[in-house]
Amino acid sequence: MAAVAEGEEPIHEADLGPNGPVRCQRCKGYVNCFVKWLNDGSKWQCNLCDMVNDTPQTYYSSLDGNGYRHDSQNRPELSRGSVDFVGTKDYCVRPVQEPIVVFVVDTSAPAVSSGLTKATLDAIVDMADATIEAHQEAMTGGGGGPGGVVGGNGGATGGFPGGARARVGIVTFDRNVQFYRIREDTGEVCTVIMGDIEDPFAPIPPQHFLLRADGLTEKAVKVKAQLQKAAEDGVYVDPATVDPAANEQVDVEKFRGQLEQLSQHVMVHAAKVQEAAAAAPNSLAGTVGCSIAALVAAADGLSE
Repeated sequence: MAAVAEGEEPIHEADLGPNGPVRCQRCKGYVNCFVKWLNDGSKWQCNLCDMVNDTPQTYYSSLDGNGYRHDSQNRPELSRGSVDFVGTKDYCVRPVQEPIVVFVVDTSAPAVSSGLTKATLDAIVDMADATIEAHQEAMTGGGGGPGGVVGGNGGATGGFPGGARARVGIVTFDRNVQFYRIREDTGEVCTVIMGDIEDPFAPIPPQHFLLRADGLTEKAVKVKAQLQKAAEDGVYVDPATVDPAANEQVDVEKFRGQLEQLSQHVMVHAAKVQEAAAAAPNSLAGTVGCSIAALVAAADGLSE
């Protein structure tokens, strides 16, 4: 997990297809450059427990005069001591969850007047730009590939963790906690105030205030998931009955616009709150500021 030092070769990725990595039947050890190949490559002996395993037909290769596979130099797992294996869905006990990033922004009077709030929101939009740029590079072959920004677990440098798979939300706090919802039909931004500052929680479902970095609507995501499951189960789906949302294309530019619109709404809302506080300061007397630790705990609860 350490960063690659200067002059070091990066860790290679071993993708063995839909069947996943080849493993020992006894100890579940992964095939590696230290295993011993037998019977002209049709069997291999685990270097951890000495179990002799059959070589899958899709992984078979004949041996040379020294007992090494002819394709060993073309396979990272057989020619290098450290590799990253690409896992399959069998390694997951539940569907792979999209990365969730919730920014908690201070919109109190000192933060707004000092420019901290605007700088934070601008930085979030800049992260969206970095994510979009990496997404476009991946689509044109300029930096994508397996495990890239789109559909992988990686993220752009300076972008959101998870790249275009990420879901992003903004929560603000001053004397109360504010959540923001963007209506998919009208694009209108609505402010939802959480008055419980001692034990804050999300007053609206996550899908209502978390934006999708891939720009898809929730309906499109659900339809695509249903079609994918039908294909995996071998069920034929009549194209005439497919919901039009299934053909919705990934549009990260839409996400960037939504995020910028949300940032502008936050600044307008913060300004109105400060004006109201200045006009009637006594009406807010005795209100306790929200605990950032409590907000972090509430945000962590979204991913559970």
